[in-house]
Amino acid sequence: NQVKFPVILKPNWGGSSKGIFYLNNANELKKKINNPQHLIEEIVYGKELTVTVIENNKKIQALGVTEIEFSNKHYDYIAKYTKNKSLHFLPARISKLQYKFLMKISKEIFRVCNCKGIARIDYIMSKKNGKIFFLEMNTHPGLTKLSLAPEQANYQGLSYLSLLKQIINSAL
Repeated sequence: NQVKFPVILKPNWGGSSKGIFYLNNANELKKKINNPQHLIEEIVYGKELTVTVIENNKKIQALGVTEIEFSNKHYDYIAKYTKNKSLHFLPARISKLQYKFLMKISKEIFRVCNCKGIARIDYIMSKKNGKIFFLEMNTHPGLTKLSLAPEQANYQGLSYLSLLKQIINSAL
């Protein structure tokens, strides 16, 4: 399959958006790709959306759809972990139908991938045509004061401590 440039190259390990490169041609790709576990993705510009899914007493629950706005080139480490470097809109500024769809499909992705405890599933909605693209699943989402998962749990009336207890209980 032919790669259409520009693309994003990112590692399939680590996290916090570290190790991401924007590549414009095949030569740049050859220089940067040094691990078969790199992901190569088409660049889609639009709304960044995320859904946290948790397992609660063996029941899978989606906590909400958050829209993320930031001024950096992508939602990088600085945008994620520096106060006032990104804005979170919860609920996301999308239609009710799109919101319901993302809640439902996120639970299904969690289930099909046999996840346990917690995962955050990331999407982007193309500003060109409104299509929603699945980007990735984070099985170890951040749990800091600025992180999305605790924010979505709080939106559902679930305290930080209760969220942690549910994650731990699902592992037992």
